[in-house]
Amino acid sequence: MKHIFSFFAAAMTAMLLAACASEPETVSTLNTPVPGAEQDFGYTHVTTPELSRNYVQRIQEKTQQAEREGKDIKFVMVGDSITHFWEQAGRDVLNANFAQYHPLNLGFAGDRTQNILYVIEKTDIFSKIDPKLVMLLIGVNNFGWNQGGPIATAEAIRQCVLALKEKAPNAKILLLGIFPAGNTPNDQNRPKIAATNEIIKDFADNKTVFYEDLGPKFLTPTGILERDIMGDFLHPTAKGYQIWADAIRPYVEKYCK
Repeated sequence: MKHIFSFFAAAMTAMLLAACASEPETVSTLNTPVPGAEQDFGYTHVTTPELSRNYVQRIQEKTQQAEREGKDIKFVMVGDSITHFWEQAGRDVLNANFAQYHPLNLGFAGDRTQNILYVIEKTDIFSKIDPKLVMLLIGVNNFGWNQGGPIATAEAIRQCVLALKEKAPNAKILLLGIFPAGNTPNDQNRPKIAATNEIIKDFADNKTVFYEDLGPKFLTPTGILERDIMGDFLHPTAKGYQIWADAIRPYVEKYCK
């Protein structure tokens, strides 16, 4: 009987090991430059930031917040006006859902990838904080201002993620797919957004970098973006920010403890 038990125990162990071995590992492409980026239209625009007086003032304000709150800042949001406006249309949603994590909003209206890289690499904001979670949403303005292509935009987003990993080494990074823009699926930027997201989703390793595409949560089943979700078909309303908050809450609650 003892031998039979030993046989079954060994068999079960072998089956468990085989099952674990068969689970596919997440293969990240984060450390590999996106092929063809330098030839993609718009690439020359992704490395030169343009900083207005208001932009510099906002950097100063965020640096002062980082100095005041320091290690209390557990959650950092990085992006363009869509992130910036958590302080406007999304203010009540932010306070109700995430105030306890002392969120630092590094969203800047009009930002493209090059501006984000400047904020991450050239300011000393991250030297004053040690966040648990950094959320990144960027890229739609690369299409609008310079008609950049998806490959170049994806490569620039990759550089932003790498910079965040360097400047916030203890943080998990939540990379969001670019949100849908335009009222209908026929909007000129929808294909660019989809193509870019298809590339950047593979930057995730599901250990330190996670990827979420929240786009479908904002759209009807037929791909329509309605005004009660995004009033100008780009920036969320309070209802849109609540959808966003609900979607990311599991990450914030898990990693910002």
